[in-house]
Amino acid sequence: MLTKELLFKPRETVFKLKPENGGEVKIRKLKASEILRDDAEDENKNFSALLISVSLVEPKLSYEEARELSADTTKELIEKITDYNGMSEAAKGLEKK
Repeated sequence: MLTKELLFKPRETVFKLKPENGGEVKIRKLKASEILRDDAEDENKNFSALLISVSLVEPKLSYEEARELSADTTKELIEKITDYNGMSEAAKGLEKK
């Protein structure tokens, strides 16, 4: 039986990035409250940088550091984060055919 403790248990995984993007990263499952943060719209925050900064466990990056990542690294990290958290287009049933 699923328990409350299991529902709230922190979950993390390690992903290998493309060699040109630097190796392995550890990301964690996000909470709904982190995805729906009020400050995501404040101050014109970059949602990709916000997702990366709250998701990465190792290496830990601040929002400002995540904003400075290269476009290809940002794209790959966002793909990993959204897939792992069930937020990708495929997970939403919106995959283009």
